[in-house]
Amino acid sequence: MESIGTLTGGIAHDFNNILTALMGYGTLLQMKIGENEPIRMFVDEIVSGSQKAADLTQSLLAFSRQKPVTFGTIGINDIMRRAERLLKRLVTEDVIIKTDLAPDDPIILADETQIDQVFFNLAANARDAMPNGGTLTVETRIVELDDTFTRVHGFGGPGKYVLISVSDTGVGMDEATKERIFDPFFTTKEVERGQGWAFLRFTA
Repeated sequence: MESIGTLTGGIAHDFNNILTALMGYGTLLQMKIGENEPIRMFVDEIVSGSQKAADLTQSLLAFSRQKPVTFGTIGINDIMRRAERLLKRLVTEDVIIKTDLAPDDPIILADETQIDQVFFNLAANARDAMPNGGTLTVETRIVELDDTFTRVHGFGGPGKYVLISVSDTGVGMDEATKERIFDPFFTTKEVERGQGWAFLRFTA
């Protein structure tokens, strides 16, 4: 794991240098091209995509312990709305994305990049589980846990929490697979189709 972390950190630093140039030149193009120019939307997408890639390199650096996880107060519904447009490009055309967000935008303390990473991994897995199309649903809710939950599940404490639910109409998992879903690097996919694992921590 230490060797993997060292390799990951080195790759992330080199990749970040490339992205810095892309974002820099992309921003210069934005300054030169008017808002109503036909190609402006393509430049905006390049800059936006580069920023997302830069955020992922920060996740790699966090994994390699060369960058600490950065917690901040963020609105979870805002993250979901921003991610929805990118998800439409990630899934196939026959997959419908539905969102059901809490009425009041819940504020949480979390690392936004980690949430994006988990969310995109779940969406990619859902896409692969629905080869003939289906529905991907994302929900946010505010729930209140009591002592019973802590006693039954063995973690957490009484109080209000933000619940994020991601569901799909795909093939599902058998019981043996469910037992291993939190194992690092575990996957049921072939080597050429493996999806990276992600870990998420956040508190209300």
